[in-house]
Amino acid sequence: MDSLLRLLDRLGFERLASFWWNWRLYRCLKCGEGLLRFGDQLSCMLCRSEFPIVNGVPVLVRGLRMTEAPEPASEADLQSVCRAFGISADSAALEHLRGVFGKVYQFEHHFLDAENNYLLERLAVARNGRSSVDALARQGTGAPRFAVVRHYIPAELPCATHSSHNVRIRNTGEEPLMRYSLGGWQLHGRWRDADGQDFGEAGRPSRLPVSVLPQRELTVPFWMQTPSAPGEYRLVFSMSAGGLEIGDGIAPIGLRISERVTRDYAALAPVVGPLQPDYDEDHRVGIRMMERMVRMTGARRGLEIGGSSCPMTTNLPAEIVNIDIDAQTLQVARFVFGRRGHRNVAFACCDALDLPFRKGAFDFAAIFSSLHHFADPAAALRSVSEVVQPDGFLAVMCEPAGHYYDDPDSEMQQVLEHGINEQRFTLDEYARIFHSAGLRAASCQLDHDSLKVILARTGVELPAITPPAITPPTTSPCDADPSSRLSCSSGTETSA
Repeated sequence: MDSLLRLLDRLGFERLASFWWNWRLYRCLKCGEGLLRFGDQLSCMLCRSEFPIVNGVPVLVRGLRMTEAPEPASEADLQSVCRAFGISADSAALEHLRGVFGKVYQFEHHFLDAENNYLLERLAVARNGRSSVDALARQGTGAPRFAVVRHYIPAELPCATHSSHNVRIRNTGEEPLMRYSLGGWQLHGRWRDADGQDFGEAGRPSRLPVSVLPQRELTVPFWMQTPSAPGEYRLVFSMSAGGLEIGDGIAPIGLRISERVTRDYAALAPVVGPLQPDYDEDHRVGIRMMERMVRMTGARRGLEIGGSSCPMTTNLPAEIVNIDIDAQTLQVARFVFGRRGHRNVAFACCDALDLPFRKGAFDFAAIFSSLHHFADPAAALRSVSEVVQPDGFLAVMCEPAGHYYDDPDSEMQQVLEHGINEQRFTLDEYARIFHSAGLRAASCQLDHDSLKVILARTGVELPAITPPAITPPTTSPCDADPSSRLSCSSGTETSA
């Protein structure tokens, strides 16, 4: 099938190739068979599953509930959306938006719900708003508990060194781990040897920047100091607040402390770009890198993850499918893009960890400012690489690099308080994430704290982009769309 598609491309039958590709693009989330479109439904001929197409946007997310809104959006709300997207508030636009916001979308996972509602709140049309996690946290009488469910500490570390590593905790109890009460909860670590002998604190405590509700998770950077003597050690985490201490509900982490450390993954060696570009210029740099790679590889079809209403790949010479879980925002974006004459971008409501596309459907995939929103970024990259051709590439653009050590900045704090999964990784953590996903960096650039990487599968050679891609492209969605900051800076819709 793919050989036929490539033959049509080589022979110049672009419209026929595009039709063939789109006809075979989607697969059933239940049985994996291909989906066919019948009216406003995508249907599976094998298991008879059906998935709705709402205002031209396929909705393929497990467990998503769509219900009628308790009250219609007001005229003022709809006009506000028109202003945000820079379109005329004519009768056709208002009627379309009235239908878009006439429904309420509820997701099974609270992170997806939080992502969807946060953007709607910023558009001032939230139909299913949520209070902040601190406002929802209420101290009860149960026993607090927690567990470390993921960490980014290498299995081997050098003696007597300082380093920072992300540690992801889950509230496994029925009590919230409060940010404020009892002076606030802090994460501690202690070193022990194989016999259980205590070697003291493993680093300075990390304070929780936001309350953690029961059964929810939070990533915290932990500043660590390793023992001076080599050997096999166990790292034991605990949490404390106001004299109360609780232990980790999972076994200690076994680590080797050595005088010399070797790694089984390649460190990132980024080209240093502009010292501190602003938000829009930073994304233009990423778009330029994408544009050069698409042209050098001859890629024709791409997937963008988490582009919301402003996909960064819009002006690339390729057919693009932009996915997000912001279902209503995607419907607005499709309407806006249609008015502006963009014909190469399609929109679909999907979960990046449960993609409804056939294997190898795309020549490349792009993730702008979104990878760090996944609870498990390596799993997200593995999922995305499944739908990219073996010789294709993944572009991870504009990712924040580096930890906060005391308090997150005000923007990150606000996102955390809305329940969105927010975290930042060091360059070494990104390198191990890519390696874990079976990927390596073909090109890498760092602009201040913004990381941009072109990834290939291990063993696949791609042309490197040098020198630094600091020249902006002739056009950019950031220039054309007044809503770009609104939609792109809010994060992505990805499951945790």
